[in-house]
Amino acid sequence: FDSALTGRSAVPFSGFKTPQIASDRWNERIQHATIEKKPETVKGERFAERGIYDVFDNYHDPYPCWSNPNEIPITREEIELIFIELMENFGFQLDNTRNMFDFLMRLLDSRASRMTANQALRSIHADYIGGINSNFKNGTF
Repeated sequence: FDSALTGRSAVPFSGFKTPQIASDRWNERIQHATIEKKPETVKGERFAERGIYDVFDNYHDPYPCWSNPNEIPITREEIELIFIELMENFGFQLDNTRNMFDFLMRLLDSRASRMTANQALRSIHADYIGGINSNFKNGTF
């Protein structure tokens, strides 16, 4: 079965298989941060891509509520640099770092859709790190 989508998409849709977004672009673009950067590499291209393309080649921003630079207290690229620095300093695996970056961005995006971006960032900090009933305090003390 040959169609316009066979070269770009995964297996056909069915009840047992889900479509896959090809992740080979990560293998080409993501390198360890200590490797000399190529001139075409753009800051923020590793984790904080501008968006992804679905199987029908439509642009999709995965974090739409955390996109407007006038409303957010910290950009995706700045968050990405923090994660890369933590990865290098503590020796975390790249895939785990990428997953945690995506998890945090989804939390921020979800809360920013219901409140201001600054409130979203502060509430996540309170829930996970610095609040009275924070996850960090409950797990370590």
